[in-house]
Amino acid sequence: MDDEPSDVDLVEFVAEEGGGRRKVPADTYSKVPPSPLPQMGPDGGPEPSAVVGPPAPTPPATPDTFVCLRGPCRHYWQIRTHIVSGNPAGTFGPGGLVDPVTKQPIAEPRQITRTCLVHPGIEVELTEDVVYGCNRWDPLSPREVRKLEKRQRVYLKIYPQHASKE
Repeated sequence: MDDEPSDVDLVEFVAEEGGGRRKVPADTYSKVPPSPLPQMGPDGGPEPSAVVGPPAPTPPATPDTFVCLRGPCRHYWQIRTHIVSGNPAGTFGPGGLVDPVTKQPIAEPRQITRTCLVHPGIEVELTEDVVYGCNRWDPLSPREVRKLEKRQRVYLKIYPQHASKE
């Protein structure tokens, strides 16, 4: 404890031109050597890995890590849509996408969009996020899930042409 500066050590008195004295902070840390600088990158700034390191990988969306999937929550919406992308290689054939080399049909690109619709007009896109906890989580009961699945099965029995081809 003897090495720690006291209140007296932290203040110096400096003479002023008019003959008075004033208190100024003492330079007690002048003997501390500076830390080494990080390696510089090609752009002249510090290398990103030297400052913060690589980003942590996003965990997969499972019921263990993604609260919206436990239940599931009545506010959670997951939609699979077609990705609008260019066709630089001319891969669109008469029956859909075709590999330009093998001429074999390939699956069309899909995107999964996860959304939380907590209240009409309040929408949160969850595509890149993992939700560990939510104060609006409202799980559907097993009965509600069965009723929804039954309505979907009955509808698809009446309109089989509306069934997903995938």
